[in-house]
Amino acid sequence: MNFIVRLLLASCLAAGIAGAGQTPAPEPAAPPTVYIRAGHLFDATTDNLRDNVVLVVDGERITKVAPAGDVTIPAGATVLDLSKDWVLPGLIDCHTHLEFRAD
Repeated sequence: MNFIVRLLLASCLAAGIAGAGQTPAPEPAAPPTVYIRAGHLFDATTDNLRDNVVLVVDGERITKVAPAGDVTIPAGATVLDLSKDWVLPGLIDCHTHLEFRAD
């Protein structure tokens, strides 16, 4: 056998033997789920205003928006109560006054 092939085969075998007794790395934890009760919601995807809805947020993504009566919130879940407020998901305030900068 060629020297390089032998070296490669030996490296592969050594890596397999060295890792044989190791436990696999744990799976990453699922992102936390947060339930947001929104009194009023501006839905930018349909350009509508909606009242009394719940947003389900998994990690950093909104995965569900539904009427509050259609969402079952599990016991012990993290709930953000904005039932008296307006929620504007996806919108940011870009308002600035650059003329007042110190530099």
